[in-house]
Amino acid sequence: MKRLSTRAFRAGAGMLALLCALPALSAPDTDAPIDPATSHYNAGVALYGQGRFSEAIAEYRAALHLDPGNAAAHANLGLALRAGGQADEVIQQLRTAVRLDPSLAEAHNTLGAALYDRRQYGAAQAEFAQAARLKPAYALAHYNLGLALARQGHNAGAVAALREAVRLAPGSPDMRLAPGSPDMRLALPDMRLALPDMRLALPDMRLALPDMRLALPDMRLALGEALQASGQGAAARAQWRQAAAGTGAAAGRAKRRLAHPGL
Repeated sequence: MKRLSTRAFRAGAGMLALLCALPALSAPDTDAPIDPATSHYNAGVALYGQGRFSEAIAEYRAALHLDPGNAAAHANLGLALRAGGQADEVIQQLRTAVRLDPSLAEAHNTLGAALYDRRQYGAAQAEFAQAARLKPAYALAHYNLGLALARQGHNAGAVAALREAVRLAPGSPDMRLAPGSPDMRLALPDMRLALPDMRLALPDMRLALPDMRLALPDMRLALGEALQASGQGAAARAQWRQAAAGTGAAAGRAKRRLAHPGL
């Protein structure tokens, strides 16, 4: 398989993307009371959505004390720990989540991001690929898969995954990303890309702004970089032109790439 030049992709656009926490649960009978474990879980979901990560972590732990087999609580605890900068326990919680419920695509995606954080790109790739298999319309999983493949220099796979993310993104309900800190991170070195309403972040710095979104122009920008690195300049420029037609920092970046494709 032809490999991407690591140097060639360094100017590229790529940010890992995660979903919001798995949703709150309701009682089967609307008149029935919600059990204490579910109440703690739902409180965790609400607090996480407000960016109150330490409090969300406490609620998820309380839920798991009462119901240790709750895969969604393990997955959301892992997400909250990652957002709160408590990296040591993240992978443990997420591995528990996917062991208890292997069908949780969101948990596989978050586990992949945690592994990616540790530069375990092959293991991250496997988790992103599993998330995409479980949920084929999961645009963010395909996007993350493309970044993991690009990090390893796998040209054909990176372009294919990013193309699929771009194809799925307009109709995907998953395009809203998690609030808070490191639910999105710059994924490639030497990038200086800011998405709309987000400050510039250097490689491996965590973002800490609420209500983050990854827009279609950002995906097109990343796909263009992968195509450019693989020698498909015309196809890269086509993606950048479409990205440039949008608004925000990604559109501006795409315009600069069109003006100076060799940078």
